[in-house]
This record gives sequence, structure tokens and C-alpha cells, in this order.
Amino acid sequence: MIILNCNGLPLGDTVIRDNFIKMCDLELTRLQKDNNLGLMQLSQIYSLKEIKDSFRESYIANGILQTPENTESSKILRYLEYGGEDVRPTHLLSIVKHRLYDLVSVERS
Repeated sequence: MIILNCNGLPLGDTVIRDNFIKMCDLELTRLQKDNNLGLMQLSQIYSLKEIKDSFRESYIANGILQTPENTESSKILRYLEYGGEDVRPTHLLSIVKHRLYDLVSVERS
């Protein structure tokens, strides 16, 4: 699953990935604090540890931040972003992506 196109970002791959993970953790904490319905529904399927671990399975290849296809991690990330059966979307990945772009002052297209 493609998460973010890193081409043109003025940071190294490791810095981008580490910031992505930290920002996802922060957004997840915010969603928890706000009792986000989508996160509560997803928490009935996956534990918070499993959700956090899904962020850590991301990697950068050819300038693209991604997670392995057809894995539990990609399934969890899809639930977070798009929702699914009995799970509302949180749009966590889009929020983090925009914040990451803002962090490095790259104009969004």
C-alpha cells in the first residue's frame, strides 16, 4: 500500500519514516482522547499495539513510503484511512501526510 510519495522532500528516508511513525502515534493518541468512533470500532478488531505496529512496518523504496501489500498492517492502515465493514474512516494517513508536508514546508499539489 502506497502511503506517501517522498520524492522532492528535503529529508532523508529514515527521517521521513521516523517522523511519519511519530506523527501517526500522536494522531492515534488524539483520536483516542477524542473518543473517535472509527478508532473505537477498529479497536474492537485490532488492539492498539497492533495498530501502532502497523505504522512501524512501513518502509521507503524508490522514494515511496509504503507498507507491504496483503498483510495485516496494510489492512489496518486501509481501515484507518478508508474505513470498512462496521468501521468508520479516521483519515489518519491523510492527516499525517498533510502535516508531514507542512513540517517540511513542501507545497501540496
